[in-house]
Amino acid sequence: VGRPIEDQKPVEAPAPATADAADAAPPEVLEMARELLDQAHPQEVLRLLNMVRSLELPLADFLQRSPELLIHELEDSDSNRQAAAAAALTAMGKRAAPALLKYVSTSDNVRSRSAALFVFRRVANDFDVLIRRRLVESPAPEESCRLVAALEQLGLPWIESLNVLLHSASPDVRRQAYSFFQKSTMPKLEKGLTLNDLLQTDHPGVVADALRAAGSLRIDQLISTITWVLKRTFDKPENTILVQREACYALGRIGEAHVLPLLKTIAFPSLTQKVVGGREPEVRSAALWAIGRIPGVEADELLDRGNLDKDPLVRAVAKVAIDTRNSVTTDPDLMAQMELL
Repeated sequence: VGRPIEDQKPVEAPAPATADAADAAPPEVLEMARELLDQAHPQEVLRLLNMVRSLELPLADFLQRSPELLIHELEDSDSNRQAAAAAALTAMGKRAAPALLKYVSTSDNVRSRSAALFVFRRVANDFDVLIRRRLVESPAPEESCRLVAALEQLGLPWIESLNVLLHSASPDVRRQAYSFFQKSTMPKLEKGLTLNDLLQTDHPGVVADALRAAGSLRIDQLISTITWVLKRTFDKPENTILVQREACYALGRIGEAHVLPLLKTIAFPSLTQKVVGGREPEVRSAALWAIGRIPGVEADELLDRGNLDKDPLVRAVAKVAIDTRNSVTTDPDLMAQMELL
C-alpha cells in the first residue's frame, strides 16, 4: 500500500466547455459522442470533445476506447493526455465505475490511482458503498489496504475498516495493514488507543504485531499495557516466546527507566525469587537488549553481568549494548542482527 497522499492532487478534467465550443461542434459529431458515451451529460461530452480536438486525436478512435484503455492513459507522462482520459472516463459515467474501482484497488501507481479515485467519485453516486463492499470481498492484503487508503483520501470513515484488517488472523493482511497504519494521518493518541485494544486480544500474532508497532511509534502511554501483556505470559509460558520478545523490544524502544526491574527479572531470573516465564535465551537476550536502551548505572551493571553470562546469545547482545553505550565500533553484521531481533 502506498503512502496516503494528502499533498498530491489528482488529475482533473478541464473546465466545462463554453457556448462557443458548443457552436463549434457539428451536431452529428456531438450526437455520435453522446451515443458512444452511453448518453452522458452533454457538458461532459463537450469537455471531452475539446480535449480530443486540442490533442489532435482521432475522435471516433478515442471515444470507442474501453474504460480499461482510458484508465491506462492516466499513467501517461503527458498531462494533457491524462486530462483527456479523465474527461472521457467522466463522460462515460457509471459505465466506467467498475474498471475505475478495480484500478484503485490494484494499481501500484499512486498518482494515477489518485486520479482514478477522483473520477470514480464523480461517476458513482454510491462510491462509498462500492468501496466498502469490495473491501469486504477483497482476498488480497494489498488491495484491502489500498481501499482503506481510498476511504481516507475521500474523507470517509476508515478507521473501523482498518481495525478489521489489524485484527486479521492472516500475517500478510496485518503486515500490509500496519504499513498503512503507521503512515496514516491518524493522530498518535488515537493510534495508541487502537494498539491498546489490539494488545488485549488473545491472538499471539495480533498482540506481537501491536507490540512491534507500539515500540516503533514509541507510544509511552502504552507502557502499562505492554507490562501487563508481558506479565500475563508468565502464567502461560507455552507458545509465548514471540510475545515476550516483542514486549521487551517495545519497552526498550520506548526507553522508560521504571520498567528496568521487570526487564531485570526476565534477563536474570536467578537474581530474584520470582518464578517467571521467558527463561529461553531468545527472551533473556531481548530483555537485555531493552536494558541497553535505558540509561543509568544499574543498567550498566546488568549489561556487565550479561557480558559474563554462560549463554552465547546473551553475551553477544550484552557486548553490542556495552560497545554502543561506550561509542565503540563493533561488528556491523552483529549490529544489524541485533536491530532485526
